[in-house]
Amino acid sequence: MRWASVLLFLVASLPTRASAETKGVLLDFSGWRAPRARSAALFGIAPHLEIVPRSEVKAVDGDLDEAVRELGITIVVRGAVRGRGRRARTTITIHDATGEVLAEGRAPGPRHARALRRIGRTASALLRRALERLPDEDVLDEPIGRRTVVRPEAAEPRTELEIANDELGLDPRIDEPAARIEERRAAIETKRPTPRVRAIEAVAEPPSTRSLVAALVGFTFRSRAARVGQSDQQNARHDSGVFPELSVGLRMTPFRPRSALGPAFLELEGHYALGVSSLERTSAVSSSAYRFLAQGGYLFDVSVLQVGAVVGVGHDAFTLGDNGVMGAARYTYLRIGGAARWAFADGFALVADGGLRPALSAGEIGSRYGQGAGAFGFDLAAGLVGGTDSGFSYGVSFGYTGYALRFGGAEDARTPVTATGGFDRSLAASVRVGWTL
Repeated sequence: MRWASVLLFLVASLPTRASAETKGVLLDFSGWRAPRARSAALFGIAPHLEIVPRSEVKAVDGDLDEAVRELGITIVVRGAVRGRGRRARTTITIHDATGEVLAEGRAPGPRHARALRRIGRTASALLRRALERLPDEDVLDEPIGRRTVVRPEAAEPRTELEIANDELGLDPRIDEPAARIEERRAAIETKRPTPRVRAIEAVAEPPSTRSLVAALVGFTFRSRAARVGQSDQQNARHDSGVFPELSVGLRMTPFRPRSALGPAFLELEGHYALGVSSLERTSAVSSSAYRFLAQGGYLFDVSVLQVGAVVGVGHDAFTLGDNGVMGAARYTYLRIGGAARWAFADGFALVADGGLRPALSAGEIGSRYGQGAGAFGFDLAAGLVGGTDSGFSYGVSFGYTGYALRFGGAEDARTPVTATGGFDRSLAASVRVGWTL
């Protein structure tokens, strides 16, 4: 039994037939996050094939069949990602030089690192199955229909580092994927556990397949309530009722995808009230409201979520004309917070964010009650966003913003009434549509 075990081990340790001599090409994948799926498949098939870079295939004049004949390619690997988000599935198909399908299989969509590793393992298993189904070389050298597979003289072998750099666009002075591929090949040939290839997790989509700019416009329906506790026991209050705002938003992802700042983004948004009115008892008071925010953020992939931090600066104003009740509020603030995104279905995602708003100034609301006012706020928002493959985008969101007010200074002739604190709160619901490039 012991000798039988040794014999089985030696047989299992033999490399896959034609793994070192067989040439193959991995074509571009199609669909959602296709470059990520293709890069994951590359790490799965690289230990079994001599990879011919796409650049050499594209350099051959004519169609793919001519490139296959001229370069001596035996294996052609195609792939496509169907669907988006959680419903995405990756289909990998392996053909021989004549176009016949040797193996086909499915893997999860390229949503996170675990799914990318599954894609690599699936591609590796399919390729091993396809190599077993390949006819012998002398058969391939014979005419097949109207086409003949011609094997050219062997060219000078290329190093694994050169191949990997061509395929992934890596800098050979910094990245050395050849070492990782050699580890995977050694693990396959000796049946040792395959080490994790962390480079797969770092592969990002190129600018041509990412949303670089998203612009949205729509309406927000907002209400505002403010209270100030006065020293004369007669609280000042303001309730605006529900009023509409014209809302615009712009989100940009300006950095190169493969750089360290690839997941960073910049957001600009603005809101301007339309037809807001206020009453002092029974008299109308001129009113206006506007707010804007500029912030930057960075998102990390955490399981099925994208989670990150944001920091920015904004201005939130609600102005009132001359009245005996309350002054205008103009909050200029810093915003420090977080954001999360969950793509739960094809074309849909739930988003949420929240942040603290330490105010740099509060405006005229404090001039009625002494030497000035301070404010500290926070906000929470959640919503649903979606889009189509053509670029049309849409979203709905609900949010809450609140400021706690504190006043300083002693009573004097100019301020016969003082106050110690109060609050300013707003509720908002937004509906917006736009386009994503």
